[in-house]
Amino acid sequence: MKVRNLINLISVVSDILEVYKDNTVDEMLKDIHSKVTGQPVTLKRVKQKKHFDLDEVLEYLKTSNRDDIVTHLSGYEKKQIESICTASNLVFAQKENKVSLIDMLANHYNMVSLNNKMSERYSNHYSIEEVAQSSDPYK
Repeated sequence: MKVRNLINLISVVSDILEVYKDNTVDEMLKDIHSKVTGQPVTLKRVKQKKHFDLDEVLEYLKTSNRDDIVTHLSGYEKKQIESICTASNLVFAQKENKVSLIDMLANHYNMVSLNNKMSERYSNHYSIEEVAQSSDPYK
């Protein structure tokens, strides 16, 4: 066999291994065997854990809307969501489920965002002098 043929063969094997990168070798071989023989074998898919950086998540929550927050937080584990609640100074019970914690965080950051938008609108609409003049009851 020539080296060129070996290189081509290795690239094909590499493509096959890429398909099974999240499985064990035993699971890969069972699946290949089932496809060759026609006998079904179920594989356990390994669920990838989402990268968790508390500071990044908190920054994301501050700038996102409610629906995006719910979608983003759904990929995290309950313990991670609890740590986000703690960092956000939210009080919660340990017995609360993941969905209720996500809703609590989404509501909290949605209100913070709404308050910021309202204060920006107010400060952009009124100047300090206009506010001082309008608060004078004798004018």
